[in-house]
Amino acid sequence: MVDPLCGTNCYASGLATFGICISLLGPNGNLVLGVITMPSIKERLATVVTKSVTRNGRPWLPLSPKNKLKNTLVGVSVGGSWGNIGNDLGWAGQTGGIISFGSAPYSLFHLASGHLGAQIFFNAGVEHIAAGAAVCQQLGLKVTDLSGEISTGK
Repeated sequence: MVDPLCGTNCYASGLATFGICISLLGPNGNLVLGVITMPSIKERLATVVTKSVTRNGRPWLPLSPKNKLKNTLVGVSVGGSWGNIGNDLGWAGQTGGIISFGSAPYSLFHLASGHLGAQIFFNAGVEHIAAGAAVCQQLGLKVTDLSGEISTGK
């Protein structure tokens, strides 16, 4: 799957928070490959599942995020209207703050880098998050759906 311009509104507005997502699902439907690229900040994370993650072509292990939710920024991305999520942000006051970048690869880059303690997507298509999910899973981060089930990218 390819999302050639994730963060279209950001890009059209002149913001640097857009990116490109490339992912591959294997015959069993599991993630095999993930690449997220953010051209504006010259960053690329890539993985072939069961191999290491590379950052700009070099093997990479990031720093861990802060371990206490109250000290941690949490990314929130909403596909469509913010009104569609209703009261689903009641937990936000227990965090170090909420941030929204408007682009899945940009958000997932910051999650993988340890800048965010979590990233939550509402109403996001698999083409937006599969590549970043592959990278984050390979780094040992837990990627789940709302019910807590491990995400495979399907």
